[in-house]
Amino acid sequence: MAKQPPARPETPSPDKPAASPLTHPVTTLLIADIVLRGSAVLARRFVEHRLLKNKYGGETAEEVLASQPKAVAATAILLSRVATNSTPGALLVGGGILAKSLFDRAGAYRRERAGRAKSAQDERIP
Repeated sequence: MAKQPPARPETPSPDKPAASPLTHPVTTLLIADIVLRGSAVLARRFVEHRLLKNKYGGETAEEVLASQPKAVAATAILLSRVATNSTPGALLVGGGILAKSLFDRAGAYRRERAGRAKSAQDERIP
């Protein structure tokens, strides 16, 4: 005798709504929002920890994440909201990130050049 496939669940109809532990749709949306935001926070922390751990090692990653001020986290959340809510916001935040990275690279180049000049000067002095 052939095995019968499992019975398909009934599809909800307008007369008979889907079974839900919550009766109010706004409450269901609120719970879904909380779950999504919580999982996003956990994913962000995991990614931050992995990035730092891969570059600097486990102990340093823990120290950096533990010493991060709450204001920095709040600023990151605010900037991400500005960037995702509008195209001008995305351009503004993206331009700011680009400017900051170019500024940091220029500073590193200046420090490297100053270090090379100092070492060349030290070699000339008998």
